[in-house]
Order: sequence, then C-alpha cells, then structure tokens
Amino acid sequence: PLIRQFLVERKIRHLACPLYDPIPHTPYPLPRLEEFTEIVFTSPSTVDAFWKVFGPPPPFLVLTTIGPVTARHLAVRVN
Repeated sequence: PLIRQFLVERKIRHLACPLYDPIPHTPYPLPRLEEFTEIVFTSPSTVDAFWKVFGPPPPFLVLTTIGPVTARHLAVRVN
C-alpha cells in the first residue's frame, strides 16, 4: 500500500499487481518458545503472524527486525 499511495499522490500512472497475500499458517505442534532466545521478524506480516499464533512474546526473547518498516510495526505491537 505504501508504494501505491506514493504513486497516487504524485499522479504517476501505474497498475498495481499484488502477487501474493501473506496468510499465516499455524505450525503443528507449536514450537516451545522457551527453547529459543531470539525471534527475527523479516516483515510486518511476520510480526502480525507471530502475534496471531503466540500472542505477545515472553520477555526473555530478543526481538530482532530486518528494516525500519518492520521495526516500526513491531514497536507499535510491543507498546
């Protein structure tokens, strides 16, 4: 949506072609979070999927993001 909004605001002609929808899949059996020390989020959708499956992460986990957009999204979720 950010790229589309940028193009629309600047009146740049374009055709939006979404290639996929991020649909979270719940693993079975669920991993035991106590067995991990760090979770790496690669996109805002991975943050949302984690929250959908596990809820807020326990405080012992280190939460790492790749990129500023994902970092901002995680910050909103955590706070």
